This record gives sequence, structure tokens and C-alpha cells, in this order.
Amino acid sequence: MSDLSSEDRDQLLGLLEEAISEAGGVRALAREIGWDIGSMGRVRSGRERLSAYRAAQVVEHLGMAPQLGSFLALRAGAKSAAERDYWGKLFEAELQQFQLLNLSRIERHAETKAR
Repeated sequence: MSDLSSEDRDQLLGLLEEAISEAGGVRALAREIGWDIGSMGRVRSGRERLSAYRAAQVVEHLGMAPQLGSFLALRAGAKSAAERDYWGKLFEAELQQFQLLNLSRIERHAETKAR
């Protein structure tokens, strides 16, 4: 189970790095989402876990549904395989909804452009 949780943590840290890059740096992201730079540094170095709340903010900053970040963080911190599976199922269901919503938006945009 620890290997899978490690993958989740790596994915979360990748999203955090992407958000930092998009925001224009650590300080810019910290300002935008109200996160202490020291705490962000501890998460980036692996000394502190990314909370579901902060993961939601990071993912939302990237234009995704905040629930995706929360579910991923909760799955990464799961204490048992059953808990990990539970958060994983919610994550997958939310991801599908998010993808369908975006596909619908793209189709509507294309229809509007065609008119």
C-alpha cells in the first residue's frame, strides 16, 4: 500500500509544482491561495503532508474541480487498503464527471463558433 500512497503523494507534489509555475513562483501562489510559504516548503520537501484542504486549493488554482485534489490527498493519507479504495473510487467518479463537464463545454463552444 505504501508504494501506491507514494504515487499519490508524487502526483500531488507534481500538481503543486505545476501550480507554483503557473502562479509565477512560490510567493505568488502562497499569496493567491493564502498559504504560509514555510508550510508550503515543508510539503515540497516531504516533511509535511499536503492536506485535503490545500490540495483542493492547488487543484482549483489549476482550473480543476477542487474535490479531485481533496480525494487524492485523502487517498494518499489512507491508513488501510479499504480506506484507500474508498477515496480512490470517489476520485475516479469525480474525475469522470469533470471530464464529461469539460467535454460538454467544448462541444457547446464549438457549436457556438459554428453558428
